[in-house]
Amino acid sequence: MIPYFEKKRFPPAVFFALFLFTLICSAAWVGDDAFITLHSVKNFLNGYGWRYNISERVQTFTNPLLLICMTVASFFTKEYYFTLLFLNLSATAAALFLFYFKQEKSAGNMIFCSVLLILSAAFKDYATSGLENSFGYLLSALFFLKFFSKTEFDGKDVFFLSLMTGLTLLNRMDTVLIVFPALAYACLSGFAGNKKRVLYLVPAGLSPFILWELFCIVYYGFPFPNTYYAKMQAGFPLNEYLIRGVWYYEYSFLYDTVTLSGIVAGLFAMFYKPADGRFISAGTGIILYLLYILYIGGDFMAGRFFALPFFVSVFVFPYGKIQSGMKTTVLLSAICLTIPVYSVYKRNIEMPYAYTPLRCFYPWIEEELCFLPRKGISNEKIFWKGKIKSALKKDFKKLERLAMDLSDHPFNTTAGIMSFSDGKRHVSDLFGLTDPLISRMPPLHYREWEVGHIIRLLPKGYKETLLSGKNMIGDKE
Repeated sequence: MIPYFEKKRFPPAVFFALFLFTLICSAAWVGDDAFITLHSVKNFLNGYGWRYNISERVQTFTNPLLLICMTVASFFTKEYYFTLLFLNLSATAAALFLFYFKQEKSAGNMIFCSVLLILSAAFKDYATSGLENSFGYLLSALFFLKFFSKTEFDGKDVFFLSLMTGLTLLNRMDTVLIVFPALAYACLSGFAGNKKRVLYLVPAGLSPFILWELFCIVYYGFPFPNTYYAKMQAGFPLNEYLIRGVWYYEYSFLYDTVTLSGIVAGLFAMFYKPADGRFISAGTGIILYLLYILYIGGDFMAGRFFALPFFVSVFVFPYGKIQSGMKTTVLLSAICLTIPVYSVYKRNIEMPYAYTPLRCFYPWIEEELCFLPRKGISNEKIFWKGKIKSALKKDFKKLERLAMDLSDHPFNTTAGIMSFSDGKRHVSDLFGLTDPLISRMPPLHYREWEVGHIIRLLPKGYKETLLSGKNMIGDKE
């Protein structure tokens, strides 16, 4: 195939890229959890270090790469909200550029993949959000663009793929499952050349993550973020996590079916008459991450964990042997368009803000009823977008008006935007996301417990200890 810049298909690629990016920009938002990371960025720039409460060295964020980029950018801009949006949009724009203008594909595949991207609520919603997804889009695009450009890998290829894997780990540890099988395949292929060279090229590429882990062990005392211990070390039975993982799949199947359809399409393209092991390894990485979503019980944010495997699936789809003709493309696109319509027709009473074609093309249209709990899963974008914008219009320094009165106690039910404005106040959220002691306390195990929001039982006297500065915890153990 000839690159797009030398084809007449270049104008359609520009149209789809600009149209999709316009939809993303028009619906750009920053979620509540992003302010946990911003809290650490602000404290660092104020001279307190990368920590949430200035009196404790605790890693409360799961996206160190975004944290570092935000720290550097905010040092120059002296602002957080729009700086974070700019970084998210820039990373997403770069990923779309790689997909439309650096990847070779047929016209039919380009149209079909574009329809999937346009109609996927998860992809567009988390193209911004202030979380790590946008950086994940870019890193995975760089990784698989290089991975599928070669049939044999030399030392430079192995180093580049290892570097992208290291940055992926730095962006969010668990997403390495998507690229790890492909990296392993490239390394095994590289062994055919110089075995010793591969053995030091891989650690060299992973060095950003290795250095960060060494820093974490020295500075924080733990290799993993505190949220890992708060969310995954509750001691609940595995079957309860698996049930919630099934609910997470069910939610996306009912209200964002296109996202799961895109993942299935990508997997089918990788396993349908694979030319070599590259296709099997890429598909295996996606499957591993999908199983991981089940294992951790999904998330309370609808679509968050499906956004990255969806983008990877769409990105690798053109490499498969499925070359869509125009008739097939029109048929597949029509099916994708009817899926959201069916969702609205059958379930508009239960979920009036379902991902309709109207919302796909006009994402700034929002419903007043923006939060309907369904087994602990919610549309965080619609819930938080209006609230945070409202706070910005009033005064960014007075965001504490959204929170409970913290004047007489150090506890809050959330560690996000409601606690962002007063960096010197010690805040211990009841979910243990910011507090290393609370995150290791026995959880409150009730039937409707929610993934990501596991309430911990506070030790008697802990509140008085934080207020007085003296150890008043009743249980000396």
